[in-house]
Amino acid sequence: MEFSMPDDGVTTAPNGNKPAIWMLNAQIPRGVQFGNAACSPWSTGGGELDVFEVLEGGNPNATVTLHSNVNGGGNAIFQRPTDKKSPIKFAVVFYGNGAHMKILDKNFPDFGSSMSADAINEILQSTSASSDSCDWNQMSRPDDPSMS
Repeated sequence: MEFSMPDDGVTTAPNGNKPAIWMLNAQIPRGVQFGNAACSPWSTGGGELDVFEVLEGGNPNATVTLHSNVNGGGNAIFQRPTDKKSPIKFAVVFYGNGAHMKILDKNFPDFGSSMSADAINEILQSTSASSDSCDWNQMSRPDDPSMS
């Protein structure tokens, strides 16, 4: 995906200036995410991946967080990409039982309707994921090594 999270300066309730990109397990919209635990898919493997989320209005940082019932997961903090003219490219590759996530170099080929096997292998080889968690230490911006 390619995106930016502009800071519009508005921080009023309920969700002013807190952009987010989430991925939900397909069981979540068919059940209940919050509420009666007996109806929730969280106990059977439902989960949420906050690809990028700003938790406080106007915060210059975004978080990446995995919420699940499995051991592992965690979160990482990144500088929020606010410049509309310079969006970032981000890839999430679900492979085996793991998720590989990476902010891609600006020279990474444009996304089309599909990605080549070479492009996917480049992401898989430059990140690591165990069977029950994401390796958040591999979540670095190629143009800012201090964020690793």
